[in-house]
Amino acid sequence: ELAFSLENIGMEAGAMRLRIAEIANFFGIEDWFWEKTYTLSGGQKQILNVASALLLRPDLLILDEPDGSLDPVMRSELFAILNRLNQELGITILLCSHNWSIALPFATEVLYLENKKIDKFTSPQNFAHYLLSVNHPLSFALPSASQVHYQQNPSVSSEDLALTLADAQTKLKSSVLENKNAVATQDFPKLLEIQDLSFRYQQT
Repeated sequence: ELAFSLENIGMEAGAMRLRIAEIANFFGIEDWFWEKTYTLSGGQKQILNVASALLLRPDLLILDEPDGSLDPVMRSELFAILNRLNQELGITILLCSHNWSIALPFATEVLYLENKKIDKFTSPQNFAHYLLSVNHPLSFALPSASQVHYQQNPSVSSEDLALTLADAQTKLKSSVLENKNAVATQDFPKLLEIQDLSFRYQQT
């Protein structure tokens, strides 16, 4: 499977073996080398497909729903590999996906197709902020972190909107600390007061 595309362009056997070894090492798939393709899992097959395409050293990789049938673990592994291809090898990746929760944090730009019209957003944060600000039905497909962050702080700018849970936790904690003194100085009415309360579970 890995050699097929290189054989089609007539690459010399020694150069072919070297390039396959490089790609196998980059993807960490050396352990699969002598496996039959039909014995691989769906996620492994997807990674193998990407590795096969990369053997031709393209500048652009176009992927249509590459994670469509993958379990969460293999989906995360695939996107981590795609991110490395972009960051370390400089390969442009055009990826179509309905799984925004995992795809958006890796994106640098978003092309959004709706009603035969394509809108371009210069960042995934801008895209997420737009859907949330207009209460678009598809905003429920955004990462949970973006939804929670916007609900807690509707005035957040598009640049500061969180895309991951870790980022949301950091931003929300910062917001709480900033408002802590103001809240503490307010004189709230007493709603409930309890004294000398005790409780124990009933023993059986």
